[in-house]
Amino acid sequence: MLSEKAYMKQVMLYLKNKDYASAVKIAEQMHANYPNSYASSFALAKAYFWSNHFDDAERLCREAIGRAKTSEQKYSSYFLIASVYIALSNPEAAYKSLKKIPRSTMSEQYWELMVLLDSILGKDSSKDFARLHAINREAAGKLLLDIMLKYKL
Repeated sequence: MLSEKAYMKQVMLYLKNKDYASAVKIAEQMHANYPNSYASSFALAKAYFWSNHFDDAERLCREAIGRAKTSEQKYSSYFLIASVYIALSNPEAAYKSLKKIPRSTMSEQYWELMVLLDSILGKDSSKDFARLHAINREAAGKLLLDIMLKYKL
């Protein structure tokens, strides 16, 4: 049996190379061997997300949130589940997930996604960011992909 760290390296390598089927397979093995681990839940959620298994990704994100031991783990999980909700065309749930991340800990890109969701949902807090109102669905998808790749989500 591989160490949890070794599994994680393999999953990340497969995701980086866009070999999502292999990422899911290794992440499932990791989760089977480390069923109570935050890392295994998060890795499998991420692999499911990138392989378009959004219902499974949502379930594993919830599991990861429950197992998170640090704020960073919890915030990463909230961001990933928000991404799942966006993929499922549920911006309200994505917005609620991102609202659980304190503004002071958000990077500029997290904040831009939050403002984008404000705009989509017609929330008043986005009024100072009129430039984001013009972002179309394709640009929003690209922004999300850029964020996911940058933060290796």
